[in-house]
Amino acid sequence: SYEALESERGMCKVNPRSPRRIADVVRQDPLGVVRRAGVITNQAVRLAIATRDVEDERTKAAMLRDALAQLGPCFVKVGQALANRPDVLPPVAMEELTRLMDQA
Repeated sequence: SYEALESERGMCKVNPRSPRRIADVVRQDPLGVVRRAGVITNQAVRLAIATRDVEDERTKAAMLRDALAQLGPCFVKVGQALANRPDVLPPVAMEELTRLMDQA
């Protein structure tokens, strides 16, 4: 299940709709929150640098898909949601992100 995977990987410890629970986690493990923010930022910067000189849109989309998958189940869910948003992403990116559906 997602909960087991998230717990195992130390990700998404809270329900995003529970501000009180989020505050509790931040109080209990502030360094963990900072560490996770650093991992997310690092992945975003690496993706930006890696795609800087790539002109092929499909390759860029595949790199985005891989980055989301590496960040864990919460980000896979974000990618899955984006795969259905033609107002946010071009068709080639949506097509690539639909591959995340297999990871549900």
